[in-house]
Amino acid sequence: MKPTNSKELNEYGIPYYTMESINKYVNCGVCGDFVRAVMENNLMEALGRADSENRAAIFEICLYVHNRIPDMCHGSAEKVKAWEKAKLKKRMQTEA
Repeated sequence: MKPTNSKELNEYGIPYYTMESINKYVNCGVCGDFVRAVMENNLMEALGRADSENRAAIFEICLYVHNRIPDMCHGSAEKVKAWEKAKLKKRMQTEA
C-alpha cells in the first residue's frame, strides 16, 4: 500500500489516500467531508469538497463505492449516520 500522501492511483483508478479514507469509513465509521459526501450520494457536495485528484477520479470512486462496499453504509445521509452510529457502538463495546 502506498503512503497516505501519495497522489498515485490504485488499481481502481482511485488515489491511494482516498482509498484509505474509504476503507477507514467502512471499517470504523470515520471519514472526512469528501468521503462523507460521496457515501451520502451528494454529488454537489462531493465535487465541492474534492481536491483535483479526487475530482478527476470521481467516476471511479463512485463505481467502487457502488460495486465494492456494503449497500448499508452508503446511498443517503440516513444510511451514513446509521453506519457511523453502529461502528461507534462497536468500538465502544470493544474498548469496554
